[in-house]
Amino acid sequence: MVMRFKAVTVFVNDVPIVVSHDAQVRHALMAYDPALFRLVRDGRAEVTDADGHPVDLFGAVGEGWRFYVRLASDRERPPEEGR
Repeated sequence: MVMRFKAVTVFVNDVPIVVSHDAQVRHALMAYDPALFRLVRDGRAEVTDADGHPVDLFGAVGEGWRFYVRLASDRERPPEEGR
């Protein structure tokens, strides 16, 4: 019996990452940058979806989904006032 790898391409910070169809956000992040994964795991960075909503590391992935990582310092910075 031949087992086939079903892959999907997701994007982490706009970089394409190929993972298994049953992978989680954490797997895509580890494939992208293990050090960045550790920052998220330790609460020093956050993963968001394409709309800016926080995403759990154990969340699902799907073909073409986009995830972005922002450092905690970016989250805590007050919004800039309009000029």
